[in-house]
Amino acid sequence: MAVLAIVHSYPYDAFFGGDGAYVQAFGQYLLRTGHEVHGLVSDMTRGRRNPIGRSVYEIEKYSSWQVRNSLRLNRRTFLAAEQLGPANLAGLLLGKRAAPAAGMTEQDFPAAEIRWVEERIEALGPDAVILFHDAVHFAPSLARNGHRIFSLVGHLKQRHGTSHRKPQRRADETAAGETGLVRSLKAADCVGLNSMDDVSYAHDRLGIKRVISLGMGYGAYRKQSDSDEPVVLFVGNATMPNHAALSWFLSEVWPSVRTACPPARFRAVGTAALAPEIASVDGFERVGPLPDLAPEYRRARLVVAPLVSGSAGVKVKVAEAMSYGRPLVTTSIGVDAGDANQLDEGAIVADGAADFARAVIALLSDANLRRRKSEGTARVFAELFSCDACYGPFLSWLGKDSRAAADRPSPALA
Repeated sequence: MAVLAIVHSYPYDAFFGGDGAYVQAFGQYLLRTGHEVHGLVSDMTRGRRNPIGRSVYEIEKYSSWQVRNSLRLNRRTFLAAEQLGPANLAGLLLGKRAAPAAGMTEQDFPAAEIRWVEERIEALGPDAVILFHDAVHFAPSLARNGHRIFSLVGHLKQRHGTSHRKPQRRADETAAGETGLVRSLKAADCVGLNSMDDVSYAHDRLGIKRVISLGMGYGAYRKQSDSDEPVVLFVGNATMPNHAALSWFLSEVWPSVRTACPPARFRAVGTAALAPEIASVDGFERVGPLPDLAPEYRRARLVVAPLVSGSAGVKVKVAEAMSYGRPLVTTSIGVDAGDANQLDEGAIVADGAADFARAVIALLSDANLRRRKSEGTARVFAELFSCDACYGPFLSWLGKDSRAAADRPSPALA
């Protein structure tokens, strides 16, 4: 058993899906496998107006969960006293949103925040420190204190979703914003990314030698019988990429699907469906957020991830569809460009509206195709989304002597 600290610079656990789901799946897996895991959130106010932060995950299961400059109200709720000023409360009551949290660099973090993280890490004395997302910029200061660092970036935002196999610049050039990130990543003993395309890019173009793939792991595969309802399912929360995906699907794809399959219904689960800019059309059902997604997956014949914007790479919604044994239609944005055929056994990848519609119609109307793709999801899940597949490389690194592991190439690059 190892003592581990997971450091966040933002309360990702306050939101369902996305980054919060990704890091919490990892943290909860480490707990289930017997490790002592501590969570640190260095700033719950960054990019937020609401002085109350409530985790939507079971953070009470961690050995400890500390949030800087806050009071703990109960197991999952924290109060940021500094946000109780009249100006901030007025903005909150008027429904004004704070600006989204901008990407940070090592220089952006206040000295008091860096010191808070250093002091907590020194007190915990962990075997390894896991820095998530922008918290990777704490690596240089923690490394100077001799700590073993795993920097879990997730995805390389500066790439704008382009494959390293189709570079937009010369190999010796560095994108704006990448210089500081590379410096911070090189201070870590190992770096984790959630796509093989980003792994290869980081290794080959950024010169980061100690890098592994760490995906979104699910504990169990749920085999489903075929549904007798002609339901197409979308799951997603209120993010710009999800709003763009729904708008594109409803305007460009769904009319063709309804023409070919008049009884078809499109159910959108999650807060994305509640956005006012999402138009109401025939056959579209706004379900909204649900505590249990299993019944929705059981009644669906297929799942769609009609992504038209955002970073490239496998998404939580893609992994989740595979874990529930449902065939999927996605665009290439939902696929790891480093392994473009990885979903083929359980999914259809289609980018244009006409091709996407044809794929949805085929899966709605062809029971044999659905059966083949559904059976294929089990193999895709085992190879890509099981906990062993996703977290095995990290456990292998954790089990090695840190200095010896730092000198060897990542098994993900073999």
